[in-house]
Parts: sequence; C-alpha cells; structure tokens
Amino acid sequence: MRLFKRKIIWWTGSAVTVVVGAIIALIAAQQPAQRLHASPAHDNNAAAQDEGGSGTLTVKTIFPKCDPAFSFSVQEPATVTAYYVSELDAQVAGQVERIRKAEGSPVKAGELLAKIAVPDLDQEVILKEATIKQRQEELDVARKNVKIAEAAKTVAENNIEVEKAGEDAAKAMENYRGKLYRRLQRLVEGPVPGATGQVAEEAELAYLAALADLHRANNAVIKAKSGMLEAQAKLDAANADVKLKQSLIRVAEQDKKKAEAAVSYSEIRSLFDGKVKRRHADPGSFLRVGEPVFTVERTDIVTVTMKVPDTFAPYVNENTDTIIEMSELPGQPIHAKVTRQVPSLETKTNDHTMLVLVDLYNGTEKEYEEFLARENAKKPPRTPFDDLKENSLPVAPKFMGTKPGEAPHLLPGYYGQMRLVFNKLPNIFLIPSDAIDRSGGTPSIFLVKDGKARRAEIEVNVDDQKLANVKIVERTATGEVKRAPTGKEEIVYSNLNEVSEGEPLNTIPVDWMPRD
Repeated sequence: MRLFKRKIIWWTGSAVTVVVGAIIALIAAQQPAQRLHASPAHDNNAAAQDEGGSGTLTVKTIFPKCDPAFSFSVQEPATVTAYYVSELDAQVAGQVERIRKAEGSPVKAGELLAKIAVPDLDQEVILKEATIKQRQEELDVARKNVKIAEAAKTVAENNIEVEKAGEDAAKAMENYRGKLYRRLQRLVEGPVPGATGQVAEEAELAYLAALADLHRANNAVIKAKSGMLEAQAKLDAANADVKLKQSLIRVAEQDKKKAEAAVSYSEIRSLFDGKVKRRHADPGSFLRVGEPVFTVERTDIVTVTMKVPDTFAPYVNENTDTIIEMSELPGQPIHAKVTRQVPSLETKTNDHTMLVLVDLYNGTEKEYEEFLARENAKKPPRTPFDDLKENSLPVAPKFMGTKPGEAPHLLPGYYGQMRLVFNKLPNIFLIPSDAIDRSGGTPSIFLVKDGKARRAEIEVNVDDQKLANVKIVERTATGEVKRAPTGKEEIVYSNLNEVSEGEPLNTIPVDWMPRD
C-alpha cells in the first residue's frame, strides 16, 4: 500500500514538472528576439534559426564604409568668456583723486577712468619744465655770443687789411729813405763833396727809422693775423656752446618726459573699447601699488571655449563646423567655425583634452559689417585688426530661430554645449556604433570568416554613438598589431548577444547608413 502511494506521488510530481516546463517554453517562444537599433536604413531583426530549421544562427552583416557624406561629432560643455579681460591696477601709491566710471559703464580705448593724486611727481614735472626754460635762455645767450664772436672775427679780418696797408706804407718809406741815404753818401764820398757829412748822417738816421717802422708794420700784420685766428677760435667756441645748450635742452626735455611718464602711472586708462565689469575703489581711497582699480572687459567679441577629448583632437582644424547651444538661449543654436585650438593635450588638470576656441562677433550681421569697415579704414601707423589676437578674425555667428537682423547678446559666463562636426573624412573607414559588442568589458566585433563567427578585439578611436572609427587588434607571434579596417571585413550587425566564438552563421549582408 505504501509503495502504491509513493508511485502516485512520483507520477504527480513528474506531471507537474512537465506542465511547468511547457509553460516556460511557451513564454520564451512568445518573447521577441533582442534587436539593434543603430541604423534606420535597415531592420536589425534576424531569426535565431534559419528557415530550414537546421539550428544555424542567421545574422545580418555589414562592411565598413568610407563615404564622404559621413560625419561624426563630439559634444562637450562650453562657456562664454570676454575677448579681453584687463585688470587695471594702481601703478603708484596715493589717494584716488578722481574716479567716475561704475560697473557696466562703457569705456573707450585711451579714456581716462581714474586719477591718483601724486603731488611729488607733479612738482617734478614743473621742475623739469623750469629747467627746460632755463636751458632755453642759456641757449639764447650762447647764440648772442656767437654773433659777438662773428663780429670780432670780422674786425680781426679788417684789421689784417689795415695792418697790411701800413706795412706797404712802411716799405715805401723805407725804400725812399734808403735811396736818399745812399745818394747823399755817394755825394759825401765823391772826389768833389756835394754834401756835408752831417747831412748824410741825418739821412742815415732817417733811413734806420724807416727800417724800424717797416719791422713794426710787419709785426703788426702778424699780430692782426693772430687776432683773426683768436677770433675764429672764439667763434668756434661760441658755436660749440650753442650745440651744448641745445643738447642740454634735449636732456631736460627727456627728463621732463620721464617725469611725465611717472605721472602717467597715476592715470588709469583702458587699452580697448569695452565695459567696466568691476570697480574696486572710490574717491579718497588710498591705493598701494598693485591694488586693483577696475576690471574691464571687451565684449563686442566673445570667445566660446570647450575641451575636446584626446580621441577627437586629431580631427580638429580651423574649418571644423561648430554648433553652440547656450542654456540661457534655448532653441537658438549658433552655427560657426573653430577659430583656433591649443595644439597640446597637456593641461594643468591633466585631463588629456585639447582647448578649442571660437571667437564670435557679439552683434548683428550689420554691426559686424560696420566693424569690418572700421578696421579696414585704419591708416598708418595703425593697421586693420591690429588690436585683435593674431590670425583670429572673429566670425559673425548664425543664430537659428531668430528674426533676420536680430542677434542675442552673449554675456561672459553663459554656459551650454558645443558640438564639433567633423566632415570630409578622407580614407577613413567607419562602422556603425551598434556593431560594437561591449558586453565583455573590452570592445570587440564579430568578423565572419569561413562562415563562422570570430571575435576580434578592437581599439575605439572615435565613437559618437552613431559612427565609430576603430582599429582591429590582431595578435601574432611577434606581438600585437593594430590595423585600420580596409572595407573588406564582414561584421556581424544583429543578434550580437546570441553569437559565440566559432559559431557557424548564415549571413545576410545589408547596406547601412548612420542613424540620425
């Protein structure tokens, strides 16, 4: 009896097990197979078994594409900063004498914003001005001395002529007295004396006197010539004194400029057109050297910055399109292009990113044209765009969702997202992101070789969740080799969670396009 009861219990348990198993199988048969949704160009569903019921898994496959129409993108946080931000600090210590500008006030390049009292430096300028005036008066005296020296030289030159005339007269008298003396001497010494000895003696004395006068005249000429040389030397000295006085004036003027430069440090001026962001002092405040007075920003141009991950950095250039969306301007994306990028991945935070910057003109298209016209109208020594960063002409942003002729004013501090769109990808084979299997922790793809699935580890260079640029990792006897796809690889594109290494496959090659 007990044996019979045990058999009944065993039969009942077996029946219950069979029923439960049938119910589970029915539910499993009604569940849809898992599908991939990477491409709208085809249906990723594939039957787990082939139509013949042979048990071979049927999957859809794709081949890598190199299509000029393809583009991928990267989106990262972005912030708006002023084109220029200048901290205007006190260059001299003193009390604020004058300050008018307040937060938000517009400023012009070169405009006086504040003045610090520096009486000692002001007096130094006055002293230098007095010194210049003194030197100028000394120069006037020196120039008059030149005129005196020139007149003295003229007198000396004329005196030479006078003395030469006296020399000529002395020569004539000496010649006359000599001839008279010699004639009387012959008369006295002749056989018949025609004159007495006293007369001859008087003639001799007269001749000697004439000869002495001639020597005196000769010396007078020499003295007159020496006087002329002295007058010339005094004239040269007077001219040299004029040059000295002129040099002293130039030195005094430079001293004045130096004193004025020191005084100019007491004046706070803006170097560019902009607006006051912060005012740090009030009239009467005592400032030390280096203490802030104003913070001025240039906001007619703004810079939008973002950090690009290292995997996208090689694709960034000045023709890269950007789409900027600010949280403060919902529904108004801005289309522009990259202005410049920092060619380095080394940063203070070691985040291995590259800084990308976009300079935007902060106004309407008409205002942008007026800005270009003003810059091109600059004349020497100024040159167009000489107050902009080198090779970084700002672009006029294109706001979507705004009326023609209108443009929102971007403010420093705006926060949002910037998307870089990489077009024209020559010689780059891409695969859809959904073809990558990440279930094992290491990204991989399934290649179809000889009708069987072969898992291939990959290195993902770029993946924007639509398209991926990868390298296939192949291990050889000599080590690990990474190669780019060639377009001939047949890659499993459906039922990735059902595919296993070495499994025979029925493949259905399909065309594909990146999903929107």
